[in-house]
Amino acid sequence: MPVSRLISSQISEKYPQTLQKLTSPIYPATHPISLTKKTLSMESPVIGFMGKEWKRKGFLKVIRIWRKIRETIPDARLCLAGFSLPKGIHFTPIELKFVEQLGYVSRKEAFYSKIDILLHPASFEAYGMVIAEAISLGIPAICSNQCGAAEIKNSLLLKMDCDEKTSVWAETTCNHLRTSTSLTNYNRMKTWSDVADEYIKLYKTIAKEGIK
Repeated sequence: MPVSRLISSQISEKYPQTLQKLTSPIYPATHPISLTKKTLSMESPVIGFMGKEWKRKGFLKVIRIWRKIRETIPDARLCLAGFSLPKGIHFTPIELKFVEQLGYVSRKEAFYSKIDILLHPASFEAYGMVIAEAISLGIPAICSNQCGAAEIKNSLLLKMDCDEKTSVWAETTCNHLRTSTSLTNYNRMKTWSDVADEYIKLYKTIAKEGIK
């Protein structure tokens, strides 16, 4: 039982003998988080990135996107969480005035309450809970097409080619920020009760029909 079609495809390629046993994905739910959505200012939007495995999750690309955005929006800010700034990666003294480094956060509200949009241009991500959490809170997000969560149907979520040009990512980020402010209704995210019901249905099918 994969958590995304992306994982299902990889399992099929590496273990073709399991193809007939693969089920449709059961996507994870999100834990409820209480959050007051901040007011967006297009003069100083806050771009968020979270992820301990920063390299695979696209942190270096996020930096390039943020720098491109600052060419037209100089006060655009960057909020980082889940890791300490890696050695060898440096911001200029001027850039540091617009970068907030939260490091590890035990309460994710500390991160989500600060950002206007989440970027997750990962080279590979089985699912990407941070993506699902952001849109469940009404925060727009853009992820790469190499994220399992890119399969979520939600007006707050855009997916892009992982290798798309930085300038295109930057332009799309700005456009998505502007248009998402008018979105008051978006698809409800599933709950863990919904997930449990999907598993129960699957188990009942196995109990009735057996594993082929």
